[in-house]
Amino acid sequence: MTSNENQEMCASCDDSCCKRCPGICFPEDFGSNRTDVIAAVKAALDSGRYCIDWWEGDPRYNSNYDEKGGRLPDRMSSTNFIRPAEKGEEGRLRHPLWVCKNGCTFLLSTGCELSFEQRPLQCRALVPKEDKECSMNDMYSKQSAAIAWIPYHEWLNSLGRA
Repeated sequence: MTSNENQEMCASCDDSCCKRCPGICFPEDFGSNRTDVIAAVKAALDSGRYCIDWWEGDPRYNSNYDEKGGRLPDRMSSTNFIRPAEKGEEGRLRHPLWVCKNGCTFLLSTGCELSFEQRPLQCRALVPKEDKECSMNDMYSKQSAAIAWIPYHEWLNSLGRA
């Protein structure tokens, strides 16, 4: 992925992207193989600055139901993914973000605390625009991230259970 960072344009922004919702991580943010990803995700979750969120339904399909409203058995009911915590909600292992009130935990008054390379893939994929409305390719959407995390769903689902 090529860098979309435009520090000058981002500095003139009011951080609306980061205030609206923390960006979503993809497994590749944590490593190139399952062992590395799991170890790095554990460390990130233990820091309290990342959490597990989820996509309702199976992100691979438009619907989990047939034309009569019956649940299709091959569909997941939800899919876990990782993202930074909302500011003020650090330490919550599972935190569905329906509405973000406080912005990303890494957002400082001077911008993002993380270097460009350390930011979640969804954040790095934002393309700054003059009108302050950033854009992004669909391959970095919440739905795409949820699909990317499917191989880790059961492991993520087991975390926090006694």
